[in-house]
Amino acid sequence: MAPQKGGGERAGQLIGTWFQGGSEGDFTVDVTLRGEVLEGNGKDEVGEFSVNGTLSGSKVTFEKKYLNAHTLYYKGEMGPDDGYAGMYSFKNNPFTAYDRFVMKFVPS
Repeated sequence: MAPQKGGGERAGQLIGTWFQGGSEGDFTVDVTLRGEVLEGNGKDEVGEFSVNGTLSGSKVTFEKKYLNAHTLYYKGEMGPDDGYAGMYSFKNNPFTAYDRFVMKFVPS
């Protein structure tokens, strides 16, 4: 289920999978949406991280910053199943993505 349009605050989880080369891993992020602002914290096999970005219409962009480590930049769009799919990169300017992700928003 996609987040509802409009203002207000909504909480939930982003549950997804990242793909890099022949590897993949699952991630879960506890998020709060305030209008179009997306903020949260999560964990995957790499470690704990924070997420900050935007969810605007059918587009999602966010930074996934691992504690005491690197930052990844995600950009994606909503698909026909109300999930999101896109690419992520170690660089944001210019955004040079070779790896991809899929995820869904699950409201609390």
